[in-house]
Amino acid sequence: MERIEEIENLIKNLYERVKDKIAQDLNVYRIFQFNISDAGDFYIEINYGKINFVKGVHQNPTAILSTDYDTLTKILKKELDAMTAFLRGKLRISKDVLSTMILRKIIESA
Repeated sequence: MERIEEIENLIKNLYERVKDKIAQDLNVYRIFQFNISDAGDFYIEINYGKINFVKGVHQNPTAILSTDYDTLTKILKKELDAMTAFLRGKLRISKDVLSTMILRKIIESA
């Protein structure tokens, strides 16, 4: 399995576990661009309760998250807190940083 596919599976599994618990928080439209240095680029579209995973680069994302494969998979598996990764410089966020709190809520609620 490619790294990007493993990330996609982790994200979709997290989403499936929390979509009913935090449905009200997911009633938004957001695009989160992920630039993974050793796995590729993709974005997640949260579209009023539904989630889409798309390989590639979005032209106008809500926020851009940059990291490496190991850091992202540890965050998604709850082995590393995203805030800790951010403070240590292992995760960089640009554009609307506060909008990424929904991603943290998805991970923490799983």
